[in-house]
Amino acid sequence: MATINLFFQQEFSLHLVTNIIKTEIKKDKLRILLTETLAETENPEGGDIGDIFWPQGNLKFTRVFRTQNGDIWHEGILNGNRPNPNTPCSIEIDSYNRLHNSAYHSFSHLITGIARRLLKKDFIGTSKKFSDYGILTLKAQKDALPAASEIWQSALEYINKPAPIERLVLSKEKALSIAGTFFQSVIPANASEIRLIKVGHDLAWIPCRGVHLRDLGQISSVENSPKLSAWTEDEDLCFNYHLTFHQ
Repeated sequence: MATINLFFQQEFSLHLVTNIIKTEIKKDKLRILLTETLAETENPEGGDIGDIFWPQGNLKFTRVFRTQNGDIWHEGILNGNRPNPNTPCSIEIDSYNRLHNSAYHSFSHLITGIARRLLKKDFIGTSKKFSDYGILTLKAQKDALPAASEIWQSALEYINKPAPIERLVLSKEKALSIAGTFFQSVIPANASEIRLIKVGHDLAWIPCRGVHLRDLGQISSVENSPKLSAWTEDEDLCFNYHLTFHQ
């Protein structure tokens, strides 16, 4: 089952009427499988949270995960009666959590894209979001610490001159011809189509399955967190930041 990815429409899609396929109980929590869902599982900053409603109860889910066979399960606390298979229901995505995840994910793409251009290297950036700040790690780029200030200032300039975040969905072969064969190692072998994202109008296209803002203008400010704004750890270069954004 695929998530319905509508992140680049004029507005986020946060409500869907669907049906319950199956339920199960694991460690006192209810898991629900739907015929289709809006919930996102792929973001490194965290998946969606929200509610599923049916006539005799509801589930407030705090975890969404994808199994190896592609099923997307919603896990949380049951209120009311456990639903039967084929029960009509609706799903509501928590809009603030979605926007919070999207803002931090888009900003991590921006930093990575700027760093790749300035350093003239191909490398992977990995990000993690906490309650009020995010950390981006540029793998094996410890020697790039002297360029950290330039990377950071360039990112602020992009935020001050926002532009829409662009996407393409192409065949695997075509996508790699644009993004570069460096990304071959991080793309599933059975993938037939790849989504490319461009955060920053003159930065490179990068493969991505995560959620993004529609426009960098939704980020209203970027601040260094109370920790160091940039530092090295093992062989990596790390950035630390706090975002505020427009809902």
